[in-house]
Parts: sequence; C-alpha cells; structure tokens
Amino acid sequence: MYFRSISLTQFRNYHTATLDLSPEGNIFFGTNGQGKTNLLEALHCLCVGRSPRGARDTEIIKQGCDFYRLSGVAFRKSGTRLDIELNFQKPNRKSLKINGQSQKAVSEFIGQLSVVSVSPEDIAITSGSPSYRRRYLDIALSQTHRSYLSALQEYQRILDQRNAILKEIQIKPEKRRTLRDQLLVWDQQFAQAGATVIEHRLNAVDFLSKKAHQMHQYVSADTENLQCRYIPAFSTDTTSLADAFYQTLRKQQEKDEVRGYTTLGPHRDDLRITLNGFDLRTYGSQGQLRTACISLRIAEAEWLAAKAQESPIMLLDEVFAELDLSRTHQLMELFQQYGQVFIATAREADFAKCPSSFQTFYIDQGHIKP
Repeated sequence: MYFRSISLTQFRNYHTATLDLSPEGNIFFGTNGQGKTNLLEALHCLCVGRSPRGARDTEIIKQGCDFYRLSGVAFRKSGTRLDIELNFQKPNRKSLKINGQSQKAVSEFIGQLSVVSVSPEDIAITSGSPSYRRRYLDIALSQTHRSYLSALQEYQRILDQRNAILKEIQIKPEKRRTLRDQLLVWDQQFAQAGATVIEHRLNAVDFLSKKAHQMHQYVSADTENLQCRYIPAFSTDTTSLADAFYQTLRKQQEKDEVRGYTTLGPHRDDLRITLNGFDLRTYGSQGQLRTACISLRIAEAEWLAAKAQESPIMLLDEVFAELDLSRTHQLMELFQQYGQVFIATAREADFAKCPSSFQTFYIDQGHIKP
C-alpha cells in the first residue's frame, strides 16, 4: 500500500498544497512548528477518516476558514487504485469517498487503508494511564476487524445507558426496583458486547506481545525482555466470557449503584507491560519507555500486515530524537521492511539513515519545497 500523491486545502497551517510522493519513503524536513506533523496528520486522516491526535474536525480547519479538504491517490500491492476524498464543512458536515463512492460513516471507511502512526506522544502508551493502552488496542483492532469496531461501539452505547440508570438510582432511590429491572435487561446485551471486545483483545495481545518481544530483542541486541499481558476484571478461563462478565456485573451492582457508574468491564481493563520481569511503567527509564513503545508500534504494523494482507503506511514523527545511534540504526532497518514510510524530522542527521529512493520535502511555514 502506498500513496502516489496527496492534496490539502485549508488544513491546519496549509492553504493549498499538493505532493507527488515516492512509493518507498518520504522525508518532511524543517524546524519545529512549520507543518511537518500536520502533513502526517493529513495522511492519517486519509487512511482512517480521523486525526491521530484526537482533534475535532473543526480544530483541523485552517484559522479563519470554514472547511477543509483532503484528497489522495493510493495503490494496493495488487495495483488497485484508490481515489480518496475527505471533506468537512462547518458546523458538522463531513463526507468520505473512495473512488467516488460515499462512505456512510467513518466506521465504514476504517480498514480500507492500513496505517501506523508513531509520535513522541506515544510514550503515554508505556508510561500513562490504562486508557492509552486500551486506545492502542482499539486502533489496531478497528482497522482489521469490523466486528470489533461494531461491538466496541455497541458496548459504549450500552455503557452510557447503564451509567445513566445507575446515576438515576442515586437521585431517585424510590424507583430503585424498577431501575434495577431495567439494568437486568441491559446487562445481558452489555455482557455480550463486552465479551466480544475482550475476546478480540485477548487474541490480539497474544499476537502483539510475541511480535513486540521479538522486535524489542532485536533493537536492544537481546538485552531486554519485553512482555505484554491483557488484564481483565474477571477470569477469562471459562467456556463463556459473556456469562462470566454477566455474573461479575451482578456481583458488582451494589458498588456500581453507590458510585453511580460502571466500575468494571473492557472500558476499565489494562494492558500490563513488563521489561525483564519488572513493570515498565514504574521502573522503566525514559529510553526504555520510548523504545518499548516503538516496539509495540512495529508489532501493530505486523498485525495489520498479517490481517489485512497489505503492508501498512508508516508515519514517523520525530521518532529518533531521543534514541542512541545504535537503536536508531536498528529501527530504521525495521521500518523499511513495511510499506511506504513517511518521516518528519528537524535533524539533518536522520537523512543519512534513509535510502536514496526516499524523497525529501523542505517545510517552511506551511510551504513545501521538493
């Protein structure tokens, strides 16, 4: 999978821009704040329909404008051409098209093109709260399994409904019996959707942990042992995850009523990451946290390549800035094994590590020079 060209209109700090790209790799070079990361963001949006930064569409529009437009021409390894178009008009009108065909929702669009974004903010995966690690799993799974994305959306919908009922029990204790009956009805569906989410995550973590372990051993010259384990709220050693989840919900109901929200489930689970047997989040150095995170992103690329049968597009934002030369060299070799690579950097030294087939673009205040 690779992009042959992209065009931006009124996106972030770009008024208009068109780039003809190298199928192997492209370097966006410039000092900080010039728009390098914005180009990576545009590519990510063209792949999955939304920003990797979690930004709203209204925040992406160039200041003083009321719409943005992105378009790109991509090719699969089979040679199939994809003409992609993403438009957003204030206040809330968004359209996505592939080869002229409108996509009804972002969920329908996701999975058409595989992408892995690696950025300095990714360190939150290894050092931050569980929500960052859940999001890491959600992004990888949503690109390869429509059933996962559907179950996750259903789970979130019922979670919102369940929390509303729990809050109402606090406010209107005289209606507790009726509201508890409503919970019983919702919890059957809630447990089923949650079990589907957990089952997908368990399978993915089994794959991702093995690949991340292999990648990290390579990058660390066999000196560090990276392992990952999914931590749900109940035992998964059972014939029915849905039944086990449902029974756990029933036992937890009084606590949920007191707190006014759902205290367990996939929305509270974690991915435990260890290095040489120790909790990475607690004991890892800055360099170890950063390298482990990159190993996880490479494992994500392996996952996408295996499930989608297509090498993902790799978006690398200042990933080498805090790494020593040895690890930088090892990682560059790894990244080149996948699909088209995009590198945003402010360091000229990074150029020397790239093949001659890579194309360089110089970015200056939203203007691009080949």
